[in-house]
Amino acid sequence: MVDLTRDLLLDELPHGSGINGDWIISETKDRFIATNFYDTMNENGFYDVAVDFQLTIPKKNPMDFRLKFIGSRAQYYVKKYMLRDYLEETFANAIEDIIKR
Repeated sequence: MVDLTRDLLLDELPHGSGINGDWIISETKDRFIATNFYDTMNENGFYDVAVDFQLTIPKKNPMDFRLKFIGSRAQYYVKKYMLRDYLEETFANAIEDIIKR
Protein backbone atom coordinates (compact mmCIF):
# COMPACT_ATOMS: atom_id res chain seq x y z
CA MET A 1 0.00 0.00 0.00
CA VAL A 2 1.37 3.39 -1.00
CA ASP A 3 1.46 6.43 1.27
CA LEU A 4 -0.58 9.29 -0.12
CA THR A 5 1.22 12.54 -0.77
CA ARG A 6 0.08 15.84 -2.21
CA ASP A 7 2.25 15.30 -5.31
CA LEU A 8 0.89 11.79 -5.85
CA LEU A 9 -2.68 13.08 -5.68
CA LEU A 10 -1.85 15.92 -8.09
CA ASP A 11 -0.51 13.36 -10.55
CA GLU A 12 -3.18 10.69 -10.13
CA LEU A 13 -6.55 12.29 -9.42
CA PRO A 14 -8.77 12.20 -12.51
CA HIS A 15 -8.56 14.91 -15.13
CA GLY A 16 -10.71 15.22 -18.22
CA SER A 17 -14.22 13.92 -18.97
CA GLY A 18 -15.64 17.03 -17.35
CA ILE A 19 -13.03 17.42 -14.60
CA ASN A 20 -11.23 20.03 -16.62
CA GLY A 21 -9.57 22.34 -14.11
CA ASP A 22 -6.22 22.08 -12.39
CA TRP A 23 -6.33 20.39 -9.01
CA ILE A 24 -5.54 22.61 -6.04
CA ILE A 25 -4.55 20.50 -3.05
CA SER A 26 -3.81 21.62 0.48
CA GLU A 27 -2.77 19.41 3.34
CA THR A 28 -3.45 19.34 7.06
CA LYS A 29 -2.14 16.95 9.68
CA ASP A 30 -4.82 14.36 8.98
CA ARG A 31 -6.28 15.06 5.53
CA PHE A 32 -5.89 16.40 2.01
CA ILE A 33 -8.33 18.96 0.66
CA ALA A 34 -8.55 18.94 -3.13
CA THR A 35 -10.60 21.42 -5.14
CA ASN A 36 -11.52 21.49 -8.79
CA PHE A 37 -14.59 21.93 -10.98
CA TYR A 38 -16.73 19.84 -13.27
CA ASP A 39 -17.77 21.26 -16.65
CA THR A 40 -21.30 20.16 -17.48
CA MET A 41 -22.47 19.82 -21.07
CA ASN A 42 -25.88 20.79 -22.39
CA GLU A 43 -28.00 18.78 -24.81
CA ASN A 44 -26.18 20.39 -27.77
CA GLY A 45 -22.77 19.20 -26.57
CA PHE A 46 -21.53 22.60 -25.41
CA TYR A 47 -20.07 23.30 -22.00
CA ASP A 48 -22.86 24.66 -19.88
CA VAL A 49 -21.65 25.56 -16.40
CA ALA A 50 -18.66 24.85 -14.15
CA VAL A 51 -19.65 23.21 -10.85
CA ASP A 52 -17.03 23.74 -8.15
CA PHE A 53 -16.35 20.93 -5.71
CA GLN A 54 -14.09 20.01 -2.84
CA LEU A 55 -12.80 16.53 -2.07
CA THR A 56 -11.66 15.86 1.50
CA ILE A 57 -9.44 12.78 1.69
CA PRO A 58 -8.46 11.44 5.14
CA LYS A 59 -4.85 10.27 5.33
CA LYS A 60 -5.62 7.25 7.52
CA ASN A 61 -8.53 5.93 5.48
CA PRO A 62 -8.62 7.59 2.04
CA MET A 63 -11.70 5.65 0.95
CA ASP A 64 -13.69 7.61 3.54
CA PHE A 65 -13.36 10.71 1.34
CA ARG A 66 -16.10 13.32 1.30
CA LEU A 67 -17.32 15.22 -1.76
CA LYS A 68 -18.79 18.68 -1.25
CA PHE A 69 -20.20 20.94 -3.96
CA ILE A 70 -19.50 24.65 -3.57
CA GLY A 71 -21.75 27.56 -4.42
CA SER A 72 -25.41 28.40 -4.23
CA ARG A 73 -26.20 27.20 -7.78
CA ALA A 74 -24.19 24.00 -7.47
CA GLN A 75 -26.98 21.91 -5.92
CA TYR A 76 -29.27 22.60 -8.87
CA TYR A 77 -26.67 21.42 -11.41
CA VAL A 78 -25.61 18.48 -9.25
CA LYS A 79 -29.19 17.18 -9.40
CA LYS A 80 -29.78 18.17 -13.03
CA TYR A 81 -26.71 16.28 -14.26
CA MET A 82 -26.65 13.58 -11.51
CA LEU A 83 -23.09 14.54 -10.65
CA ARG A 84 -22.83 13.24 -7.09
CA ASP A 85 -23.04 9.54 -7.93
CA TYR A 86 -20.84 9.90 -11.01
CA LEU A 87 -18.10 11.85 -9.27
CA GLU A 88 -18.16 9.76 -6.09
CA GLU A 89 -17.72 6.61 -8.16
CA THR A 90 -14.99 8.23 -10.25
CA PHE A 91 -13.05 9.33 -7.17
CA ALA A 92 -13.58 6.03 -5.34
CA ASN A 93 -12.09 4.16 -8.30
CA ALA A 94 -9.16 6.57 -8.61
CA ILE A 95 -8.32 6.57 -4.90
CA GLU A 96 -8.62 2.79 -4.72
CA ASP A 97 -6.20 2.45 -7.67
CA ILE A 98 -3.73 4.82 -5.99
CA ILE A 99 -3.70 3.11 -2.60
CA LYS A 100 -3.49 -0.43 -4.06
CA ARG A 101 -0.07 0.23 -5.55
